Amino acid sequence: MAYLEERESAEATEELLELPGFLDRIREAEDDVRQGRLTPISELRRKS
Repeated sequence: MAYLEERESAEATEELLELPGFLDRIREAEDDVRQGRLTPISELRRKS
């Protein structure tokens, strides 16, 4: 069972990595977090 879960996870990761620009956007998001460029969840809820 664990093998199937690992395989599913690996396939999902592969799918994400195939999306154009995915890794760049992840890196940008990580940089935003490091730089403190965040939006509190309470502000996001007000915008919806």
